Order: sequence, then C-alpha cells, then structure tokens
Amino acid sequence: MCIISNLMRTRRLFVAIFSLIFIISSCHTDCECGEFTTSPVLIGFSSQETDTIIVRRHLKRNNFSSVIDSFKLYNTNGFYLRRNDSLRFSSTLNGNGFAGRDDYSIHFPSSGLIKRLELNVDFRNGSCGRCSNSLKDYTVNGINYKPSFIFNDTSDFTRNVQVYIHK
Repeated sequence: MCIISNLMRTRRLFVAIFSLIFIISSCHTDCECGEFTTSPVLIGFSSQETDTIIVRRHLKRNNFSSVIDSFKLYNTNGFYLRRNDSLRFSSTLNGNGFAGRDDYSIHFPSSGLIKRLELNVDFRNGSCGRCSNSLKDYTVNGINYKPSFIFNDTSDFTRNVQVYIHK
C-alpha cells in the first residue's frame, strides 16, 4: 500500500513539474508575425481617373522589374470610399490590402499615370498571439514619407495604416 501511495505521489509530482515546464516554455515561443497590410488613400484624383485602376504586384526591392501578378480594380470589384478629394481603395481580390512583403505599381489608364509604392515594414518575430509588424516608412515614385500613424498588424480594413498617394 505504501509503495503504491508513493508511486502515485511521485507520478502526480512528475506530471505537475512537466506541465509547469511546458507552460513556461510556451510563453516564450517566438512566432513570425502575421502579414502587414495597408490600403492606400489617393489624394487629388478625379472619379474619372479612378474609374479603373490596374495594380501590379512586384518582387520587393527588384526595381519593379519582376511582376508577380496584376489585377484590375473597378468601383464594382473593389472597395472605394471617397471623401472630398480623397479615395481610399482596396481589392476584394487580394485579401483586402497591400502586403508589406511586396512592391506595387498602380496604373491609371485614363491619364497614363503610374505610381510606384514601396512599403518599408519592420517584420518581427514575437510571442505567439502578441505579435505585431509596423510600417516604418513608405516611398511613392522615389519620394520617402512617414505614415500618419502606426497601428499594429491587423486585417481589419478600417484600422490599417494610412498610406497617402498624391496625384
């Protein structure tokens, strides 16, 4: 009886210690943070100019020479939110935003204008579930800008970082 009781106590102690080690080690596990996305805001573009937009996704830091894919945005297959002279847009075709791991060229067929967008994202690894990436700055046609505010990684369209592209 005494041997069985000691074995059960030892077993319980072993299970408790193993569980504690597992819990402590899982708190410090690093994960790759989720994808950073943003939705551009066009400033000073007319409704006619933004009726059709062609977006080309390029390999990052490849001087816009390698196209990964492209798609057309119309006001019927994308999300367009116009306020005064600003138009915030995103596509329902590519997961609701522009990912920080790629560069983009935005073409306006009606005017022939092209805007090249490079996002400089601080990619991190962090505690699983408490992880965030942030936009350090961005470049449009070679001119560097700081974001108006920084919000941690989110896929919520209404809370993405504002990236402004002026005509």
